[in-house]
Amino acid sequence: MAKIGVSIADLMQDPNVSLYTNSFSPGNTFVKRSSFKKGEQPEHLKDNAIQKGEIPQSVRDKGSVTIAGQQMPATAAFVKLTHRDDNPLTENQAEAKITGD
Repeated sequence: MAKIGVSIADLMQDPNVSLYTNSFSPGNTFVKRSSFKKGEQPEHLKDNAIQKGEIPQSVRDKGSVTIAGQQMPATAAFVKLTHRDDNPLTENQAEAKITGD
C-alpha cells in the first residue's frame, strides 16, 4: 500500500477527495476521487434523498428485514417502499410492513 505525504486535514478540506476506512483493513485510511462534490446531489439520486427525521425510530431499531425475498437494512427497505415510482406506500404503511405492527 502506498503512503502519501499529505495532511489528513488538507484532504478533508478538498471537495474533490473522499476519505474512508474499511473494516477489512483496520488502521488504514483510503483516499479516492469524490463521485460528486460535498453538498451537491446528483439528479438521479434526488428522488431517494432521505430527509432528517423521515425514518421512524421503530424502523431504525429493527436491524435487517426481508422485503420481496431480499434481505436488506430496515432503513433501506423503508426508503425503497416509500420512494418507489410504482405505487409508493405512505410512511405509516411502510413502518407497519417493516415492524410487523
